[in-house]
Amino acid sequence: MNNETRLQRILSRATRTESGCLEYPGSRRPIAKLNGKVVNAARAVWFFTTGEMPNRKTCVCHRCDNVKCVNPDHLFLGSYSDNNTDAIRKERMRGVLPVSDVDWAKRDAQIANELGLHKTTVHGYRRRHGLRKAGTHTTAETAANI
Repeated sequence: MNNETRLQRILSRATRTESGCLEYPGSRRPIAKLNGKVVNAARAVWFFTTGEMPNRKTCVCHRCDNVKCVNPDHLFLGSYSDNNTDAIRKERMRGVLPVSDVDWAKRDAQIANELGLHKTTVHGYRRRHGLRKAGTHTTAETAANI
């Protein structure tokens, strides 16, 4: 079976929404088979559409922010960092720090207390994004560039 036929098979199972999304049935994160392996349905559609299989460090992202969507026009490639930054910017990621509103010169425990988070959440976020602790340089300036 060629890629075009496999693509049509997936798309024929999808339901079109008012926003133009093609929602693939199943769980919140739908799956499909690709070369005998179970993969994310959007990743399979990307492969069948472009012939390019993204590596493990590359996400197939959704312009529409609908994880069930398999519309090829709504898909694009990005890194995990790109995808997370997009999620933060669109405020669709749970437990995310409001980066621009945080005074990064404060200690983790102070920030956590103000935001109602655990201090390890703040510490992990700071570490992953290269934000320095109080008493060092590059705080709000670094946060603005995320």
